[in-house]
Amino acid sequence: MGYNKILVKYEDSTSLGLKNGRCGLVLLAFLLSKRDEGCKEKAFIHLNYLLEHVYESSSLSFNEGLIGIGWTLEFLTQNQYIPKLCDSLLHEIDDIIYKWVNFHQLDSFSLNNGHIGALLYFCYRLKGDRISTPYKELALKESTVRILGKLYVEAKKQNDARFSETEWRQLHILTGLFKKLNIQNHITSDLLHITQIMVKKRTNTIQLPKDTIFINIINSLIGADKKHKILKNYFM
Repeated sequence: MGYNKILVKYEDSTSLGLKNGRCGLVLLAFLLSKRDEGCKEKAFIHLNYLLEHVYESSSLSFNEGLIGIGWTLEFLTQNQYIPKLCDSLLHEIDDIIYKWVNFHQLDSFSLNNGHIGALLYFCYRLKGDRISTPYKELALKESTVRILGKLYVEAKKQNDARFSETEWRQLHILTGLFKKLNIQNHITSDLLHITQIMVKKRTNTIQLPKDTIFINIINSLIGADKKHKILKNYFM
């Protein structure tokens, strides 16, 4: 199925998520706009729908909820696909993810609904340098340190760690991004060393699930773009 047919097929979707909903359509259409300027208009139509209905989202996950929606809006803003029109919404999402990380027991390390997903979101928000107040910026930094500490403790178990092959790879790439923020350099350097060792031990090719339509297409588009190629590690 062609890219444009995907946009047409799902243009009336009421789902909001990144995996198969409006957020995925927004990201897909903006990425396609580099090839086809006509996709930009479709992207803004889906973006307007997403912004109108985002408060209906009851999930925090990367695939279906606010982490994925927030990350997508931050990514699009940083890469100048959209103007800085979502900052107030992102500040609200910051608060929600902050409370989730600090006041709830997270048992998962996954990108979709665990520590890796929360760390990805906070890293991009801090990288964007548009946090509303110094106090909130400090709060987000403290949250990233808390998350990183839990990931570090688990990673030190190496072969006994509860990370999948995909999560080891994601954690390695994300730790490299986090290191550029110059927060907790000692732990970050140790974690980067551990993840590098574990990634080298795991050389299997990771197969994408066939049912995640948007994820597959976004993975393909990103892989062909040197600027965004690193993001392939999060669209698996």
